[in-house]
This record gives sequence, C-alpha cells and structure tokens, in this order.
Amino acid sequence: MNKNTEDKIRAATAGKGEIMIVETDVSGAEVAAFRVPASAEWTRYRIGSKGTPEQVATAAKPLVFSCCVYPEPAVFEAAVDAHPGLVETYIGELLEHAGANRAKKVHKL
Repeated sequence: MNKNTEDKIRAATAGKGEIMIVETDVSGAEVAAFRVPASAEWTRYRIGSKGTPEQVATAAKPLVFSCCVYPEPAVFEAAVDAHPGLVETYIGELLEHAGANRAKKVHKL
C-alpha cells in the first residue's frame, strides 16, 4: 500500500473506530478498509447466516458492504461484482475483526 492510498484511507475512516485493511490483487479492491460492525449489523448477519451455504453467502454480502469504508461504494461494488468470491475473503476477515475466534487461550478449570 502506498502513502497516497494510506492517506486516503485515513481521511475516509476518521472517527469510524478500529479499522481493518485487507489487500488483494483485484483491480478496484487492491486495498479495502472495514470498520467493526455495529451490534445490530452483527445480529442481522448471525440470524441470516444460519442455514444453508446460500443463506450464509446472502447474509455475508450486506455486512461486508455496510462495514466497508474504503474504497468508495461504487468502486467497491464494481470490484465485488467482477469477483464475487471477494465477499468470502472479506467476511472471514471481518468476523475476526468483530471479535469472532479471537480467544487467546481456552482451557477447563
């Protein structure tokens, strides 16, 4: 990521809390930045993602799009339309960013 892109992301994400950056080799989505989902967004995703793989995929896209703060929505949408598998890449990273699977140590007492 170059300095110009980093500056654009900082400007676009000011005041949006903890930001995660995902870099890919897809034109238009070389760098995407995501905020942590709000509790209501997370709940909608979790409710919608129960069931078939199709239901999980359908629930993932709105969460990914709502949390993306860079690039601009039209650019991001065009990149995802051209490469729909990006949603799977982003949702995995976004779930971890939201706190899923972040346990440092789990043990029985």
